[in-house]
Amino acid sequence: LALDAAHEPARQALAGLRARAAEQRYTQRLSAGFGALAAGDHATAAREFRAALALRKDSTEARDGLQQAEFQSSQQRITALLASARRSAASERWADAKRDFDAALAIDAALGPALEGSRDATGRLALDEAFVALERSPDRLLDAATRERTGELIGRAAAIADPGPRLQTQLATARRLLAIYRAPLALRLRSDGQTEVSVLRVGSYGALTERTLELPPGDYVAVGRRSGYRDVRVEVRLRPGQAPAEVLVQCVEKV
Repeated sequence: LALDAAHEPARQALAGLRARAAEQRYTQRLSAGFGALAAGDHATAAREFRAALALRKDSTEARDGLQQAEFQSSQQRITALLASARRSAASERWADAKRDFDAALAIDAALGPALEGSRDATGRLALDEAFVALERSPDRLLDAATRERTGELIGRAAAIADPGPRLQTQLATARRLLAIYRAPLALRLRSDGQTEVSVLRVGSYGALTERTLELPPGDYVAVGRRSGYRDVRVEVRLRPGQAPAEVLVQCVEKV
């Protein structure tokens, strides 16, 4: 063709050689794809099948091979993710377990073991985070509603059939803290016998010289009132482990 660009036999012969070369490349790519598929090398198989499709876009064999490679690759990935998630769950690493279960669901949203595993991991992660927060900030138990919720949390955790050592330790700590913050502490009120004494949200005790109350840990306000005198307010902090609290509530400033 370089000598005679119009030489038709040479043109046809070159076209035939090119077709045979393309067919040979296609066959080699297809064969390499199925070989890699048989060896479990799904990434290489997918690459070879895509190369075969680039050479012959209508190839059913290459398209089917690519689908097999992608399916087997996803199944292998799911198997690895489920195994990793179960190891994390056995070690009570619930954030890691949930991450891997959810990654498996991203591949197959209807995967039963991943659905169940993600649900269980979500519940256990919430328990774990709640217990960790309680250990870091036990003074949250000064609030009565928080004490009630913590009691419910302990009940849910205690109902778990196979809690694992981490949860068992957390459960024991939560029970101990709740018992401490539920135990009443002594508050001794002193006055002059003429001042009307009350403790907000607790009760009124009239004019007194001395009275001891038993109250759960918390923050309180003692109030004194006396006709002709300015009211007084005394803030009281009751904390576990402290000595018995004593406050003087006495109106002394005339108005």
